[in-house]
Amino acid sequence: MLRTRFRAALAVLVLAVLAATALAVAEAVGAFPTTGERLSALLWLAGWVLLAWGAVLGVATLVRLLRAGRRTDAALAALGLACLLLVAVLHPLAGSGGAAA
Repeated sequence: MLRTRFRAALAVLVLAVLAATALAVAEAVGAFPTTGERLSALLWLAGWVLLAWGAVLGVATLVRLLRAGRRTDAALAALGLACLLLVAVLHPLAGSGGAAA
């Protein structure tokens, strides 16, 4: 059975992967003119919600693990936060439209 702290750190990494997937699929779906804009917007919103909750959970988990002295679990949470940061940089909230180029 996994420890609760390890599960929280692992959840941060899972949220980062889900956010990256949702944002990438939203971008891919939005590239096709025949697909509905609603699906692209819904996936984009879901990706950013996952990213925000992952950041909140990641910071709280990282602080809690560092205070408890769990360095290996804290490293997993830090990896999840780094992935969330990478996703946020690759999919900017504004300025990534066709007119930005």
